[in-house]
Amino acid sequence: MTRKMVFTLCFFIFVTTISCGLFFIEPASAQSSENYIISAKSNNAWILDKKSRKLMFIQYKEKDEIWKSEQVTVPFNFNLDHCFMETVGSTGNYVFVCDQSSGLITFYQVNKDRSILQYVTVDLQAEFK
Repeated sequence: MTRKMVFTLCFFIFVTTISCGLFFIEPASAQSSENYIISAKSNNAWILDKKSRKLMFIQYKEKDEIWKSEQVTVPFNFNLDHCFMETVGSTGNYVFVCDQSSGLITFYQVNKDRSILQYVTVDLQAEFK
């Protein structure tokens, strides 16, 4: 097996494990409109503003208290009109952003210090050549 094949196989196993293991614990809800893509799970929501390309995480703490993360910019090679988000994790602290038109997929994690960590972007068209 070549190194690329091993990487692709490991990535497939990773995505499948997360998809099967985490998506079915508690279903996430996702909605898209002209201006926003919102994906929510438990008392948490990921919000992507299509115009500014800013992504942020919010958590409802109390009736009148919201915890907000910092904002990050989704890469410009993602066509947000063809994107969807899938919130994962037991409380929704992680989100996949997937561009169906170009085959790009990336993964974000919110941290306790309000920062958002972006994982590597995968180009599915290049991986499946």
